[in-house]
Amino acid sequence: MLTYAVIEINSTFIEMRIYEKKENGYRVLEKITEDINIFKEMREKNELSLEKMRKMCEILKKMNNLSKDYGVLEKKIIFSDFFKNINNFPMLVDQIKLKVNLPVENIDLSEKTYLSIKKVIYSEKDIFSKKESRLFFNMK
Repeated sequence: MLTYAVIEINSTFIEMRIYEKKENGYRVLEKITEDINIFKEMREKNELSLEKMRKMCEILKKMNNLSKDYGVLEKKIIFSDFFKNINNFPMLVDQIKLKVNLPVENIDLSEKTYLSIKKVIYSEKDIFSKKESRLFFNMK
C-alpha cells in the first residue's frame, strides 16, 4: 500500500489529506483540518508574527506524526498564493524546515491549479456519494 500526504496551508486553515494509491486512482484515508486565522494579521502588517509561526509549526508537527502512523512515503506542502506576498515568507519556510523537518517546495501556478482541481473533484465525490451530506457554517 503506497500512501501520500498533501498539506495545504491557507490564511484561514491548514489541511492534510492522506491518500492511498490504488490501481484505478487514489482513495482518501484521512482528512484533517485545523483552523488558523492569520488573514487579519497578514493583511494589516504584511508579515506573520513569530507566535503564529510557532502555532503553525505545532499543527504541522501533529500532522507529520499522524502521517507517520499511516506509513506515508511522500509529503508535499502547498501554500496558498496569499503567503507569497508577505515579507517574511522565507523565514516561515525556514521555520517549517527546521522545527518540523518537512521539506517545503515551491509549486508553480500550473501544478497548484492541477492539484486544486483534483482536490475539488475528490471533495465532490466525498460530498455527493454519501447519502447524508451536511453543510456547516461558522457564523463567528
